[in-house]
Amino acid sequence: MIEAIVLAGGKGTRLGDIAKATPKPMLPVCGKPFVEYILEYLAAQSVNRVILSVGHLADVVIDYFGNRFCGMDVDYSLEDKPMGTGGAIRMSMDHVTSDDVVVLNGDTIFKPDLHALIGSHKQTGACITMALRYERERSRYGAVSLDGDRVVGFAEKMSAEDGVMNAGIYVINRAFANKHMPCIEHSFEQMILPKAIEMACLYGRVSEGYFIDIGVPDDYARANREFVNG
Repeated sequence: MIEAIVLAGGKGTRLGDIAKATPKPMLPVCGKPFVEYILEYLAAQSVNRVILSVGHLADVVIDYFGNRFCGMDVDYSLEDKPMGTGGAIRMSMDHVTSDDVVVLNGDTIFKPDLHALIGSHKQTGACITMALRYERERSRYGAVSLDGDRVVGFAEKMSAEDGVMNAGIYVINRAFANKHMPCIEHSFEQMILPKAIEMACLYGRVSEGYFIDIGVPDDYARANREFVNG
């Protein structure tokens, strides 16, 4: 069984009035919620069960997807207060039954081969495996430093240099998460990924493909233009 957690509780504060009455992952792109494209991708990758981590306007998400979608069972992890990415993932882990789980951001589209990503994760014995992508201009995204397949550091943003970037998709070992991720508000990116580097158990796999993050108005508008064209 393949299980996935999708972080779908974002407020979309950088989007202003566009996201005032709608959770960011539920913003419409070419006639349907953005996160629906993510769930369709997961179904195409033979994911059996999805846990949607919801908070802000959670009922909008729950009412839309219900308990089954695209042949997948759908469960919900509900935040009664903001928990950050790390807290949201840790809470969602209580709904996971597999040894490893795929985690995705609900406002980002990237489509690596999940079976290859999971296979790499198991082969290396990683506690976390990141999906990586090559980016020619990384002013919005920090670069990832690798030693072979192992992640050894993160470079700062605000550079125009080419580099390998974090694509925001992870395979996380449940036992590692339960031991090292506190069930309080915290940032997965700022607290947990550096811890995994210190433990020498953070790995990455580079994939190619289309990528977009709808977190800012220009990219949300770009998604609506580009999805029309397939």
